[in-house]
Amino acid sequence: MYKIRIGLALGDGGVRGLSHLGVLKVLEEAGVSIDLIAGVSMGAIVGGGYALNPDAEALERKLLRALKEIDISRIERAVSPEFFKGKGAIQKKVNTFIREIYALSKQQMQGFVLDSSLIEDGIKDWLGGKVFADTKIPFYAVCADLNSGEEIVLHSGRLDRAILASSSIPAIFPPVRINDRLLTDGGAIASVPVRVVKKMGADLIIAVNLQPELARRDFSKGMNAFYQVCDMRARALNALQLEFADVVLEPAIKNIKWAHFSRAETCIKAGEEEARKKIAEIKALIKRKKRRRFFRLFRRT
Repeated sequence: MYKIRIGLALGDGGVRGLSHLGVLKVLEEAGVSIDLIAGVSMGAIVGGGYALNPDAEALERKLLRALKEIDISRIERAVSPEFFKGKGAIQKKVNTFIREIYALSKQQMQGFVLDSSLIEDGIKDWLGGKVFADTKIPFYAVCADLNSGEEIVLHSGRLDRAILASSSIPAIFPPVRINDRLLTDGGAIASVPVRVVKKMGADLIIAVNLQPELARRDFSKGMNAFYQVCDMRARALNALQLEFADVVLEPAIKNIKWAHFSRAETCIKAGEEEARKKIAEIKALIKRKKRRRFFRLFRRT
């Protein structure tokens, strides 16, 4: 049998992206070696860390330890309206008004909901000045250029800056300037960077899709219809990416909000469970691809 290149496309999704760790653990157990990785947002954080040191359990320990050191409750509070909840129609109207004023005032006062230092310092400490050339598996961090609208694939230079740019969620964290480009979360263009993995030469592509289901909204409110259309557009773009994948893994965590980092271990377990369901299919595809590669080469001789 002839070797094939197996590529992994790791999607965005905030804390849901920790499902990637569970997927990687199962692939390791099954002896499936990954030849290249592309990641967006949390997919870039997990993918970059794994590319540096292909040990999923060690990476899991590092990331969970880092979450304990970060004030994750601050993130959850900053982007969740739960502390405004109340009972009764009048109370709900008051809470909605307060929530809107609160969000507007935060935007006007500081421009972004959270300061990038909240994750930047952690990424710097963790990566310790590493560059792409230090990775043991070729890795690609996918970003979006706010000025040109282009998808930007970073594969050289400092890992910490590239991963920070790929995970800078619009409006939540400020964009990152790299080489005269203003970069933000690549999920704006591709929630799962399957085409990047294909372009980089993968023969078999495993994609991890963490996009949530469409929300149930009250469409008597105009902005809810607007938000729904934005989500519909994102889902349509994502579907175009997933068409290029050989296997799509979808861990059962789509009900978990991206900022609920207190559910990290639940997400990791869900990634393991989904990978175990699909591992036989993945192994069968690998054998089939290797067989095809062998016969193609044999016919040429």
